Amino acid sequence: DKTTAKKVPVLKHKHAYYSPSFVPGQKDLILQARWSDTNFSSLELADLSRSVAYEVTGLDMGRYIHPILCSCTGSKRTIAFIKTGGDLLTGDVVATANPGLYTGELVLPDSAVSSKEIIVTNIKYIPTNIPIQYASNIRFEDGNKVVVVTLSGTTFAIDVQTTSSNPDKLGNFNTTYIESGAFAHEIASTREYTAFVDFFNVFVVRKKD
Repeated sequence: DKTTAKKVPVLKHKHAYYSPSFVPGQKDLILQARWSDTNFSSLELADLSRSVAYEVTGLDMGRYIHPILCSCTGSKRTIAFIKTGGDLLTGDVVATANPGLYTGELVLPDSAVSSKEIIVTNIKYIPTNIPIQYASNIRFEDGNKVVVVTLSGTTFAIDVQTTSSNPDKLGNFNTTYIESGAFAHEIASTREYTAFVDFFNVFVVRKKD
């Protein structure tokens, strides 16, 4: 059978969209970012089965990339995203404070609820000692406890549940180096193993205890 691509439902048909990610456990939901030269980045959640889109609110004005939701069960989810500090195209004067990794909480929409707005609450800045604004990919692992970051062929795991009482002496959240390679990419991890692609071959290594 031929598979025909179809456009994901959006709220602003004349705007540019980027950084899509599927919602784990919800095959019909896609989280994506929307760009405006006036308002910068906004987030939307698209429901493919109902052909509707929801505005994700609660974020300050800024440039956001790689929005993802945790692989938790139920409608209450943790969201993570990266805020960048500006670039040559969008400038580096307005809305540039505190670039880096952020998490928050939201509730997935219920078909019985008519509201087209999803509010992100409990937004938290996650200090880290890596230049995460240049990450090529991020994803949740272990539910909502860890964000895995791929950056220039190197992969890190950030414990985003680090409490305020035990970051390191510089205030950074616990960050663990996983793997690095000049051509390494497509990293996948479990509690016991890490797999990655290098020179078109898949390798697997057992994690240290």
